[in-house]
This record gives sequence, structure tokens and C-alpha cells, in this order.
Amino acid sequence: STVVLSAAAPDIIAILPDRSTGYPNGLHNGLWLSSTVFNLTLEIRDVGNFNSDISHRVLQEAIDAPAEDQPKVYCVWPVSLKSRDLLQQLHSKHGVPIVQMNQLPSEDRQWEWDHLLGYAGPDDALRARNAALMLVEALTGVPAASYNATAALERARQEGGVEKTHQVAVLGYPVRYGGYKLSIDAFLQGLVGSAVEIIEDPIHCEWGSQEAYEQTLSLMERFSTVSGKFRDPTGRKPIVYGIYAMDDIIVQGAYQALVDLGVVPGKEIVLVGTVANGARELIESGAQYGTTVQGPLLEGRFAIGMAHAYLAGGKEAITEKIRFTPHPIVTQKTWETTIVSFLGEVAAADSLNTWEIFYDRVAGPVSVDSTPTDICDIVSCQYIPRVLFIVGYVLVATNYGLAVLAAVLLYIYRNQRIIGIAQPFFLALVIVGSMVDTTSILFMSRDNRDYTEAELDRSCVAWPVLLSVGHMLTTATLAAKIYRVKVLMDAGLEIRRLKLSV
Repeated sequence: STVVLSAAAPDIIAILPDRSTGYPNGLHNGLWLSSTVFNLTLEIRDVGNFNSDISHRVLQEAIDAPAEDQPKVYCVWPVSLKSRDLLQQLHSKHGVPIVQMNQLPSEDRQWEWDHLLGYAGPDDALRARNAALMLVEALTGVPAASYNATAALERARQEGGVEKTHQVAVLGYPVRYGGYKLSIDAFLQGLVGSAVEIIEDPIHCEWGSQEAYEQTLSLMERFSTVSGKFRDPTGRKPIVYGIYAMDDIIVQGAYQALVDLGVVPGKEIVLVGTVANGARELIESGAQYGTTVQGPLLEGRFAIGMAHAYLAGGKEAITEKIRFTPHPIVTQKTWETTIVSFLGEVAAADSLNTWEIFYDRVAGPVSVDSTPTDICDIVSCQYIPRVLFIVGYVLVATNYGLAVLAAVLLYIYRNQRIIGIAQPFFLALVIVGSMVDTTSILFMSRDNRDYTEAELDRSCVAWPVLLSVGHMLTTATLAAKIYRVKVLMDAGLEIRRLKLSV
């Protein structure tokens, strides 16, 4: 879609993802509001929901457009590495200044540092460092506001090192994200000198919550919780105390996976995120320890402000080429009271974030009627070997055969004195109980490889009923026989005649 505020070539053309998700929606608002304040004409060309193909097409169209259709400034959120290459071609052909949004110029892309008019967006290093400080605070009790990694490192060196007592996992963006390496380096730097360390190499997740869900399920196959869940018999499975996710949407996937596994987030595993684009309910409830403020509205204002400064006074008027949005820490205790200062103004942190108020399931199988219908369609499940099912079926057949043989012999010899003494009616009940009990094995020997969800539900109801009824028939029958013997013995002691009937 395209929003055009002028019929002529606009002052600014902004190319970015559409409004379908919270963060880009906030950025749209910031661009529109600031362009109105500065009386600048703005055209917004969206690229769908982070759709790389659309982004490449829109940028190519801008490259091919004639000079008279070019704006005075471009504000672009490049959603892929190819988008960045196309930005370079756009600038090389038309010479129109470009403000890059959200994606910080990479260390290995010198062109961006040399030719971009400026950058407006998140400070990847700051928000990752703040995530590390939150984990240190949550796991060791050292307040994030007072923790100094440099001083802690020097103190650790003087004391001969610090014992690492809390291990955490990292669920990161895809490696192709421009600020990925910067974020990881800053996170590790934030843990320096503390008792917290990462337990394994960072896990790369695609955008959204689904892969975070799957990766968390896989993570808990390799590690256990502080409460002992998933501990292996040898006790060698390491404990993961916390998870840092580069995005609160990733936190949501991890949260859902832990809940599905029976782990209590916030108590058994600490969850920390950034970007504040998840669910505020997780912060309020304590399931997620904290996140960092990230106002896309401010990002849009910074970008337009930079463009306005250039249009008013040229490149020399831009005093700050890099404009980071603020990223203060917010937790369950502080999200309502945290105030953010920017551009000489103040705002409540809650008003800048793009999170949803309530949490809805956003990852994994939604219901038994959805696709995939089973968790084993997502992760590799460990099934009971089929050979054990076969052994069970053989034993069932053997037991049925013996029961039928016993019933036939009971009928043939029903008039024999020894059978009469053993009470044929009760013997028949024992045979029936044994067969009912045995039948329960057939319903236990099923899984989702061969049966539907509805069939397995019925089996889950049938096998305990059959098992209970079978045991009751056999056990109650034996108890009745013993009671009859007791009554006869008591009568014998009293030397009196007694007749019992079934």
C-alpha cells in the first residue's frame, strides 16, 4: 500500500514493513506525525509483513524511477542483505540521501557508514547488555542499576576468578540480522565478572515465535531445571537457570514451550527479553522477568527529524548521525513507573512499547483440530519401540488362550469333587476377570503413529476401566473364597452344621 501526502514528488519517501504488526505500526505513526509537524510531504511505500521479495521490488522500482520522481530524502528499513545492496545502488544512481531505520550499519559494510545520511533505530548493544544485567539481577540478586561489569571483572581477577553458578541459554535473531554479532558481544560483556554464563552457543531463531517454541522444546531435552525436571538418571544433565531472547516475540514462543512441558516460567526458569513487543501480561505476572523499552514512534520521529535537519541546513546541520532510541529496563516492579526522556520530552515507558496487554497462545499446536495436530509433528518424539507392542500382543494372545483352555477344562470337569470343593462359580469369575484385565493391554499398546487423536482419547478412558474391573473381578472373587473358608472353619470349631450358598 502507498500513502501519498502530495501529488508532486514528495520531500520524503519511506520504505518499510506494513502496519500489520505492532512495531512497524508505531514507526508509521512516528513518521506521519513528525512529517506533519515539520510540514514535509511524505509518501510511505510498505513492503508487506517483512516480505523480502516485495522489498526488493519496491527498491528496484525506486532505482528505475526517473530523476523527477525522486524525493529529497529516503527513509528506509532494509529487511534483508539484498535490500541493503539495492540501497547502495539507489544512492549511487540518484544521489538521494538515505536515512536507514531500525537496521544499524554493519561493521563490514563501510559504504553505509560513509554515505548514509544517518541512522535512526534501536541500540542493539545497549538493549542486549541490559538483558544481561537483568539476568544477573534475577539470578544473583545484584541490582542491574548498580552492576558494573568492568569493576566486577577487575575484582574477579584480583580474587582469582569468579565461580559460575548460573547458566543461561540464548535465543537469538537469525545470524543475517545486522545487529546480531553486536548483540551477542554486548550480552557476553554484560555478564563479565558475574556468576552467570551462557550454557552453550546461541541458538538462532527465525522471526516470530514458532521456531523459538521448537528450539525451547529441544533445549529442554538437553538440560534440566533447577527444580529437577528433565533430570537424567545419572544426574549429569546441566541445569539451565534462565533464557535471554533477543525479542519479546521470541520470549512468547519460549514461554509457551515451557508451559506445555510443565515448567513454570519465572520460578523454574527466568525469562528475559528486549524490544517490549510481546505480552505485557507476562511481565505483570512475573512469568517474564523483564524487557527493555523500545519506542518505534521515537524511531520515526528521529528519522524525520534527521531528514528535516538536512533539508533545512544540509549535512552540516545533522549533529548526530546515529540516533538511538532509549532502552531502559522495565520489570514487574517498574513497568508502570518508568519514565523515558527524549527530545526534551518525557513519556511513560508503557506508552512507548508496542506490546499486547494480554497473552494469547502464539506458538506450537493451538488445538487438536489445528495443523499440526500433534506436538510430534513439530519435534522429534521418542516412541515406545514397536517390538514391545508386539510382545504385548503375544502375551495377550497367550493369556486369552490359557483362559479359554481353563474355561473348557472347568466345564468338562465341573462334576469332579475337587472342582466342586474349589467352587466352579468363583473359578469362572477369576477366568473372566483375567480376560478383562488382559484386554486393557490392547488399549495401552497404542500411539499416534497408527491411531487418531479421538481413538487415543477413547483408549485412555478404556484401559484404566478394564484394568480396574479385571482386578476387581479376580481380587474380589479370591477375597470371597477366603471369606467362605473362614466361615466354614469358624463353624467347624463350634461343631455345628452350616450350609452356604452362592
